[in-house]
Amino acid sequence: AAIDPQEYGPDLIDCYTNLASVLDPLGFPQQALQTLDQSDALATRLAQRYPDALDYPHQLAVNQLNRADILVSLGRMDEAEQAARSAHDQMAELVEREPRQLGLRLTLLRSTGQLSEVLRGRGQAREALDVCRHEQLQLTRLRITFPDHREATRTEGLLLREQAECHSAPGELNEAADLLRQSLQLQRQAFRSGVKPVQWSLAVFFQGQFRDATYDQPGPFDEYCRTQLHLGRVLRKLGRFHEAELELGEAMTMSQIQNDGQPEQIRFLVTRANTCAEVYELLKDRRPTEANQALHLAGALW
Repeated sequence: AAIDPQEYGPDLIDCYTNLASVLDPLGFPQQALQTLDQSDALATRLAQRYPDALDYPHQLAVNQLNRADILVSLGRMDEAEQAARSAHDQMAELVEREPRQLGLRLTLLRSTGQLSEVLRGRGQAREALDVCRHEQLQLTRLRITFPDHREATRTEGLLLREQAECHSAPGELNEAADLLRQSLQLQRQAFRSGVKPVQWSLAVFFQGQFRDATYDQPGPFDEYCRTQLHLGRVLRKLGRFHEAELELGEAMTMSQIQNDGQPEQIRFLVTRANTCAEVYELLKDRRPTEANQALHLAGALW
């Protein structure tokens, strides 16, 4: 990179960013933040040297998104909000410069969801909802423009889930449930098989093809499970216990099968534990024996 910054600088930036993404979950958030600072410094120099290249300001915005995630985990919410707003503003400027670049629009929408999540975590649910709604129309248009682009469809589904969380915070549970069902529908459309993820998981489980399956990456599966977990919680609070049990049962089955087949994917273990804890809340007053079993399983998984 020192010899030829235009050729190798982007690779070094990626190395810094990837290293930060590894350091944080390993329990080294401060080192991760320092590594992002190194990535920022190099990306800023290259952005100044090559002002027509969009990759460098795009990377700076992505770094701000990653920084906001780490700051939230550290409880530094003022700094997290500042980083999330910075990322959103930077991406809005880039999209204005190149409105036809789908990748930039998707990052802008990711920054919208993150800013909303940070605001919601600070008790500003209404402002968070306004942020989501501002981008929702653009995202719907984007999905219509690129009907075969699964990532655009999935992103809209995840943004709807964030809106649902904004509604559930002040107790608007019926609105939240409707949005979560819409979110699940869009996420299903983004899967390649055309069937519900739990059906695909069961089929793969019985055929023993985890290592050979060419389907979707673990992330979309886990996001679908997490959305079902959110919906189950909302339905429980609404007193719609049978519907809640169906959603939680599917989430638990799918996360268990995926974790058994891909034990290196810790995310499914975490989702399964959280689902078991929610099952306890659902059953503790009606079927206490099953509820306690779910609670013990959640503890064992954690």
